[in-house]
Amino acid sequence: MTVILENNKLRIHYFLCEIVHHCNLNCKSCDHCAPIAKPEFEDLNIFIKDLKRMNQLFDRIDSFAIMGGEPLLHKDINEFLNHSSKILKNTHIQLWTNGILLTKMNEEFWETLSKYNIYLIITKYGVDLDIEKINFLCKKYKINYGFSENSNIKEKLFCKSTYNINGEIEINDMHKQCYQGLYCHTLEKGILYRCPLIPAARHLNEYFGTNLKITKKDGINIHKIKGFFKSTKKKNIINYFSELVPFCKYCDIEHREYDIKWDISKKDISEWT
Repeated sequence: MTVILENNKLRIHYFLCEIVHHCNLNCKSCDHCAPIAKPEFEDLNIFIKDLKRMNQLFDRIDSFAIMGGEPLLHKDINEFLNHSSKILKNTHIQLWTNGILLTKMNEEFWETLSKYNIYLIITKYGVDLDIEKINFLCKKYKINYGFSENSNIKEKLFCKSTYNINGEIEINDMHKQCYQGLYCHTLEKGILYRCPLIPAARHLNEYFGTNLKITKKDGINIHKIKGFFKSTKKKNIINYFSELVPFCKYCDIEHREYDIKWDISKKDISEWT
């Protein structure tokens, strides 16, 4: 678990926010369900409000990642980067991208990354990227950057996180060790979730007509945490992350598939079930 309480100091090691829910690549079995997500861009004002609240609640935030979908599709990407760095001053900020639009980004984008020392993470999918030009731009603007997984791999391999759409999974010890629930806490519109699979389920519901239920117990509303005193709020946050949530019954960890070769999504429900 990456949320801990030490000497009454509340610390979160890592959380992410998807500022764009769709993508310009559409990978098969995407954990974020980007291939079937409607074009949707996060509101900058809500984003700022949420980050300020996170900064109030947590005494220490180690890392924060801006993700998608594909975040470079957002017309206000520079503002998201700018405000993230100003609000989370002592936090390691990351920007994750598939890299397709990198060589088309304006100078302000590169200068913002450089000014705030934002770490750029590029994922190598099965598409041709102008790696030479990307390397040139990163070095020109003195950007700290790297490639997900391993810089030597030809392309990323996928993990298929399998949903049981009927919610028939018995929640067990495997769920307690799930890397998504332990390390990929996700903030979306004021709700902090244990993992990205929970908020992403709405895209399945909208596209396929499934009925995966997301309840109030599946996330914690950072603006309505119970407790008058800050110490009580901290304990309630710890309590949320210490327990599994009802949505775990939809996560078929036993049949999760690893090392799947990258491919373009056909938008078939079998990619997620």
